[in-house]
Amino acid sequence: MIISPSIASGDALNLQKETEFVDKHFSNIHMDIQDGVYAKITFGMKTLEQVCSITTSKVSVHLQVMDPLKYLKPISKMDNIDIVHIHINHLKDPKRVISAYKKAGIKTGIGLSNYDLDSNTNKYFELVDSVLVLTACYGDPLQEYSIKMENYVKDIIDNTSLEMWVDGGIDLDRLTHLKEIGVDAVVLGRAVFGDKYAAKMIFEK
Repeated sequence: MIISPSIASGDALNLQKETEFVDKHFSNIHMDIQDGVYAKITFGMKTLEQVCSITTSKVSVHLQVMDPLKYLKPISKMDNIDIVHIHINHLKDPKRVISAYKKAGIKTGIGLSNYDLDSNTNKYFELVDSVLVLTACYGDPLQEYSIKMENYVKDIIDNTSLEMWVDGGIDLDRLTHLKEIGVDAVVLGRAVFGDKYAAKMIFEK
């Protein structure tokens, strides 16, 4: 199972050191890119470019933006980006966006949240390589792990062959269970950067 530490939970004033920590103990690093409209901004493209320029790890990108096509050209120029997950529930033509990313040679997935539970997003699953399910709900100020979203994860695993990523409210004690139900990759934030010693003891290469 892939463990991808989310750099957003690291020390924003020491991103180079945080990136070096991930490179030493893991093989994948996670970047959340927001535009301040679809979701509150954490990092923008400049930070993604900076991290990609120094990391030796593969980079997973989670785009939470209104216009994913705006980000396609710069992302396509970054060699170490492994996968991009895109939220599509607000797009007029999701197929066009997905196709554009895949045509650019980018491994492409769909980002899913509690807002997608009653949507018809699953009709686009056949177009992508992967899904990333947010296991903490939008609107939850504590960002706690949601069993409702875990059940959503299980349903997708049971009914598709897509690579499954999960992100949100996940602690180290939950990893074995997630692996057992078929999760392929886990994004960890506070579980890594909140206690680096414990994290590296478990995941050190």
